[in-house]
Amino acid sequence: MTLMPVKILIVCGTTRPEIIKLAPVYHFLWTQTWCEVRWLHTGQHQEMVDQILSCFDIAPDIVLTRAGSSLSEFSIGCRQQLDVVMDQEKWGVVIAQGDTESTFLGGLSAFYQRIPIAYVEAG
Repeated sequence: MTLMPVKILIVCGTTRPEIIKLAPVYHFLWTQTWCEVRWLHTGQHQEMVDQILSCFDIAPDIVLTRAGSSLSEFSIGCRQQLDVVMDQEKWGVVIAQGDTESTFLGGLSAFYQRIPIAYVEAG
């Protein structure tokens, strides 16, 4: 009997610390045969994020479209898009880091979809 790989979604937002802390997790999981890992960027501060991701040789698998200019508009648009992404696959776990709106929305969407969430924090 062949087991299907666990699908892991890393939700990342806007800060350098999020990327710095999640990059090693992503690269480790990428080498594993028991899982399929996908990097999702929520669309905030795209240019800055692209520069930092390139330092870690990461190209997001999923990039959400930033909706609106206010935090409320971003939150509503991001949640709607996260729900679509989380509904399209049978995710085994969602990984997030930090205290940004993106982290909160990723965790909230996972909770509502009954997907376990792993929270990474390192001080």
